[in-house]
Amino acid sequence: MSAIGTNAIPHLLAMLRCSDSQAKVRLVMYFKRYPFIQKLIPTGFPKRQRAMYGFRALGLEAPPAIPAIVSLVLNSSDNGHAIGALSGAQEEDIVLIAQALSNPDREVRVRAAFALGCLRQAPPIAVPALTKALSDSDTEVRATAAGSLDVYQRAGVRYVSQGATCSVSQWRWERVFATGIPDCKGRGARREWAPSERGLI
Repeated sequence: MSAIGTNAIPHLLAMLRCSDSQAKVRLVMYFKRYPFIQKLIPTGFPKRQRAMYGFRALGLEAPPAIPAIVSLVLNSSDNGHAIGALSGAQEEDIVLIAQALSNPDREVRVRAAFALGCLRQAPPIAVPALTKALSDSDTEVRATAAGSLDVYQRAGVRYVSQGATCSVSQWRWERVFATGIPDCKGRGARREWAPSERGLI
């Protein structure tokens, strides 16, 4: 991959954008009890996975693709591999995701909060943005932001204030008991993820 360099970016982006219809997702879920049949159903998972590893292999040559990858993270429900492709993201990339916490679309805000918790990078940028999101008007945005903040705290990040810690506890309770959405180890799991991609990050 390093030999191909940036010439691989268009192909990797096309692979990363590969998606499955809801009908196919339901079919895969239906045959979950029968793995030998489930494996026969072609999905976009292998392509997205290869693209993710391809971007990781590109390393410092991947920045030209970052805006497109961030767009996938924020606008796609199957964004697990896109988040994984940002594992080497720089501060300016985290800024793009943090800014999305002010997007008018609640789904974009939820995905942004979730992605920041998965990436666990640039705490001085991510943590203040997530802390502000604890006051969001949408319950799921607040809960996902709380879960992501908890990830930073577990990693020993010291940028979270005591006040934010109290808010995290409050919204985690709301997430589990009021909305019924599982905490997923404090990372704010999205219910719309394809079953095959859960736990990817």
